[in-house]
Amino acid sequence: MDLTVFKKLGFSDKNAKIYLTLVGLGPTSVRILAKKTKLNRGTVYDGLKWLKETGLVNYYEKEAKQFFVAEDPDKLYTLVQKQTDELQEVNKKMKDVVQELN
Repeated sequence: MDLTVFKKLGFSDKNAKIYLTLVGLGPTSVRILAKKTKLNRGTVYDGLKWLKETGLVNYYEKEAKQFFVAEDPDKLYTLVQKQTDELQEVNKKMKDVVQELN
């Protein structure tokens, strides 16, 4: 899969790899996710934290173990919309900045 679209959304290569692997595997522990992605567990935890903050990953506990699960891939549209809204706001402010600089 071409990761360019993920990079444009702010994903690092590693975060994209973690997300895509998690989508394919379903609920997974960090240990298994690290093994499948060939990334160390610390990197996987960091990636999962970022993905959780963006609303693309969630987790639950079962038998004292954490399992991470990707949210519905349709949530990627929500991420795009959020970034679009933020860019529109920046564009509005940029007009004032440019006028002030001129």
